Amino acid sequence: PVTGQNKMEISIQDATGADVTDATVAVDYSMPAMPGMPAMNYKAKAEVNGSRYLANVNFSMSGAWNINVKITRAGKTQSVKFNVDVS
Repeated sequence: PVTGQNKMEISIQDATGADVTDATVAVDYSMPAMPGMPAMNYKAKAEVNGSRYLANVNFSMSGAWNINVKITRAGKTQSVKFNVDVS
């Protein structure tokens, strides 16, 4: 990922390996506070496109960002968390 607009593709499969296209997917992304700078927190909604979900995320500066993908289906929510280094 780079500073500015980035396209994120998210693929979700169920326990049988079939593509899931009936979920609500949201992407929360943040950078923790640093000296002289408050924490930055953003949200992006992912829209289904074929067998994948697409989201646009805008990293306002380079550095380490936390990503939390929230998947809601049939009243249950699961999350996948990971970090990226933006250049």
